[in-house]
Amino acid sequence: MPGRTVTIDVTINSTKKGDFTVEPSPNNKPPLPKKGGKPGQPEIEFHNNGHKGFDVRFELVGDTHGYFFPPNPKDACWSQCGCECPETAVWEVFEPTQVLQNNIGERRTLRVYNANPPSPPASAPQGKFMYNLRVTNGTDWLDLDPGGDNTDGSYTRFTTFMSVGTVAVTTAALTAVATVAAIKFSLVCPAMPGL
Repeated sequence: MPGRTVTIDVTINSTKKGDFTVEPSPNNKPPLPKKGGKPGQPEIEFHNNGHKGFDVRFELVGDTHGYFFPPNPKDACWSQCGCECPETAVWEVFEPTQVLQNNIGERRTLRVYNANPPSPPASAPQGKFMYNLRVTNGTDWLDLDPGGDNTDGSYTRFTTFMSVGTVAVTTAALTAVATVAAIKFSLVCPAMPGL
């Protein structure tokens, strides 16, 4: 199953450092959950719900004050696990894949892939991360750096693993009970000598 496509709206309120909002689009169905963070910069939670991660589309909305994503996607987004905002090129969480132009040549859409990797039952999820969306006016750069949370990885793999394990244990238990009952009631042929 391909990654779930979601949109996150990015608004540059002014060119002052930190004056931006990053909110999940109201068009996402189901909505992306969010918690905490600063006003307008919530911590977005990613739950795969059976999808292979997320195809995330960051959309610059409204007046961008002349700032857009750079042409190279690797320059447009850096991300790393933990609570420190990345200050150099690193892609531990979001893999930048494409910058798209609209019909008048503005680079308003950045696509990234968030695998939100599945956790084996004994491991913790990837957890909190920080990312830096980088926009430029051709000369200067603005760093937009909210946070996020990869909370779980794939529900499907864990559920399937548990289901298969439960079926195997249940089948083995039923086979053992049936064998004991068959022996008790002489329903099984006795072993032939030499076998």
